[in-house]
Amino acid sequence: MRITNLKIKNYRSIESLNTRLDSLTMLCGPNGSGKSNILKAITLAFSDISLDKRVVGQFVRDNITKSKLNSSASIQVELWFSDAPISVLAIAQETKVKPIVYKFKLTKSGNVTRKLGRIELDDESFKKLSEKFSIVYIPTIRDLENDGLRPFLELFKKTIQTARGGRELTRHLTDIKTTLSKKAALILGEQKAVVQNILNARAIELSTAEIELDDLYDNLKLQIKDSSRNTLPMEYLGTGHQSAVIINLYKQFGENSPGQTTYLFEEPDAHLHPPTIRAIGSQLDQISISSQVVVSTHSPILLSQLGLEKALHLKIDNNTGTKVADSNLSGLSQTQLNHRLLKYGLRVTEALFSKLVVIVEGGTDAIVVGRLIEIRSGKSSDQMDLLLVPATGKENIVDIAEILQKLGVKWIAIFDFDAALTTSSVPITLGGMGFPEVVDALDAIDNILADIDTHQKRGRKARTQFELIKKELEDGIPKSEFYDNSTLQDMMERVHKISGRSAAALKSAIRNGRIQVIRQILSARGIWLIRPDLEYTLVGRNNGNLPVIDPILRRFNKLNALPGSPGYERAVVNSLHSLSSAPEILVDVVDAVDSNGGFSRTDINLAVKQILKIARL
Repeated sequence: MRITNLKIKNYRSIESLNTRLDSLTMLCGPNGSGKSNILKAITLAFSDISLDKRVVGQFVRDNITKSKLNSSASIQVELWFSDAPISVLAIAQETKVKPIVYKFKLTKSGNVTRKLGRIELDDESFKKLSEKFSIVYIPTIRDLENDGLRPFLELFKKTIQTARGGRELTRHLTDIKTTLSKKAALILGEQKAVVQNILNARAIELSTAEIELDDLYDNLKLQIKDSSRNTLPMEYLGTGHQSAVIINLYKQFGENSPGQTTYLFEEPDAHLHPPTIRAIGSQLDQISISSQVVVSTHSPILLSQLGLEKALHLKIDNNTGTKVADSNLSGLSQTQLNHRLLKYGLRVTEALFSKLVVIVEGGTDAIVVGRLIEIRSGKSSDQMDLLLVPATGKENIVDIAEILQKLGVKWIAIFDFDAALTTSSVPITLGGMGFPEVVDALDAIDNILADIDTHQKRGRKARTQFELIKKELEDGIPKSEFYDNSTLQDMMERVHKISGRSAAALKSAIRNGRIQVIRQILSARGIWLIRPDLEYTLVGRNNGNLPVIDPILRRFNKLNALPGSPGYERAVVNSLHSLSSAPEILVDVVDAVDSNGGFSRTDINLAVKQILKIARL
């Protein structure tokens, strides 16, 4: 018997969620995406709830989704079970073996409703169901002294009580109470006269009525006996070893305890070293053979080991709260996804734990965008769960975005404006050479081509570039053509499946320079075009930022050309482009340009605003 489907409504960050659960399900996603709330909602559905309507009503008001606070909505949890045994079907008064649903509801008026199939459960029926199926919620095992063993001890107690020999413990407790009463009578008998004379009472005796087995269970502890037969509390072990031991104990209970158990583990990988995380992953996999396991995690290692097919990727929607991210991985294995992303230095699992992935063309772009995020928010990209990815080329942005789209990961892509131009129409040269210089250049290129070693990859790539330069010098600067066969068109068709009508509107806006229309169409799809490119954005309109950039570049010996000299502006742009290998200098440049107001009304500034808006949701 296990949970196959889960529905939650109006609980904390979850307004409405409907998802499948497998024998082992990993809940992953950025911070605040609702992983813990799913575990707590399942636990709540099988908890003993106070019968005091005021207590229940206050709990609902404290925990209902904020958007439903002023409505008559209730907290609801539905669990669909497969392979329910006859004993469970009997509680639901079902005669046929079939999937069965358990429904739990709390209202603001303080009502608690439980139904199994069509039958509403009273306390006795719910107790019977709990004997056949139980939920065990295990908080993060960080410290055994802080109730880290509480779920284990509760399960231990339940197993002893229901297993053979449980009645024997009760009989022993009765014997202990009798013995204590007899011993106390001998001691207290001497006080009989005092009691009779002063209190006008018959006798004084020891009360054993409140001694319960629970008192014994509450004082149980686990200890380790070392090779020298010395005993040590479990607390003396490191967190990793504690976690490994406790999870292995749950595995044993899952195999031997009566009834069915679903374990809900809250970040069992927290603060552990990679080898320990892998060991725990193997244990969780083993537990799922005999019991069901749902685990929240922030560990790419655990996700990689157990497999993406066992992951439930969560995201937070600004309007409707926690949602399962839409993904479409048909035809792609985890290995194939990893291979496609690893060439960009990106792992699939990193993306799944990020609130937003920002894809840029190169290292310079990543540094500038990252620094602007820090300036505008006061936090680093890591602190905001943002993943910055330099794709080393605009064509690569399309490939990465396509994979992220399939994974259901939210992303933003930032291109230089030439991504909107037909690839063959993007000029290589500035077109400033006269006829004699062109002739000399063509002769020089022919000599270089004749001497290039095309047996090596670098040689073949160089030959291609020189041939393109030669063709442009011979034919002249290509006429600008927009959108068709461009990187942007590839992005819009491969990733967004843009309609012909929208594509025509975008192409027209690009050709006619209608910037607001371009931004409206592209920003809605998470795409930004930087005009003309990032380096010229830094230089500023009418070279307005050169006075603050120039001193920084000279201080670090990154610029020799003098202001006003031929090629000065180009020298500054080239120097800025090279600063991806000197991030500390580029950060100084960004700070200076920002202080100068140089990013006001620029595309890059608007893109960063959208990034921060998403990050703050």
